[in-house]
Amino acid sequence: MRSKMRCCCLILGIVGMPRSSAAQEQSPPSIPTELAQALLDGGEYGRGRQPRIVVGRAPEGVLQSVTSLDGGTVLGGVSYDRNAIVVISFALPPNQVLLSVDRQLRARGFTPPPPPPDANHGGFVSSGYDTPFGTVYCADSTGVTLMSLPAPRGGTYLKVTQLRNQQYNFCVPRQRTRMLGGVELTFPTLLPPPGMTSHGGGSGMGGNSATISARLNGPLKPIDLVAHYRPQLDAAGWRTRAPVTTGDDAALAYVEATDSTGVVWRGVMTSVQSGPSEVEVEIKMFKAPGR
Repeated sequence: MRSKMRCCCLILGIVGMPRSSAAQEQSPPSIPTELAQALLDGGEYGRGRQPRIVVGRAPEGVLQSVTSLDGGTVLGGVSYDRNAIVVISFALPPNQVLLSVDRQLRARGFTPPPPPPDANHGGFVSSGYDTPFGTVYCADSTGVTLMSLPAPRGGTYLKVTQLRNQQYNFCVPRQRTRMLGGVELTFPTLLPPPGMTSHGGGSGMGGNSATISARLNGPLKPIDLVAHYRPQLDAAGWRTRAPVTTGDDAALAYVEATDSTGVVWRGVMTSVQSGPSEVEVEIKMFKAPGR
């Protein structure tokens, strides 16, 4: 998938990821349309009519709400029977672009897809649908995905894919009713942020404590993840307070909730940088004393 992505970007006038100086000197200034179509045809994009390449604009039918993004310049795109792709250039780094685009899309009515069936227990959700296209957003029955990569001279290339094949529609609602581990305290379903891969679902229940945790990979920092998950907790009726941060390596926020029997639980959400692009997030709750 990434090789075809780079090929598509090259066709649109984007210089690929750095290679040897000899290979760069041999790169042609342009690629014949017939060659580009042959290179991009088939594979995971499906068989059918040849891909239709456009430069300087989005392919026909792509939602304007995903191409008219603040600070973005449309470089071009390619259209297939099953999907259409547009590449947008930004001057900001990937983490800032992903956060900004997420806010803009949500303000325009886009939402994350419903969790997969195995996420109905609540808590941190692993990256919902492991698509080759990136992070999924839904606008009614239309699925849109985002994938970013650093531009070779700084900035970001954002690859937006609009899915057309209803067979792979990720935007169908699913019911989530089962409680986690039979404990009175039920954690809300917490969806990962755009641009981050989540390995969620870790939990521990027993007595007067309850814990959930997840490991996320991507460009966002601990403070970004706390800021992302707080609104989801608040929307589920939990209560959070402003986080306390320690540099760029850690963040935490106070969390409070009331379980199904009216008992108050208190705890913290912690977010810690555990690797260059890896963050550990945990919510640990304790039942109030004397309850």
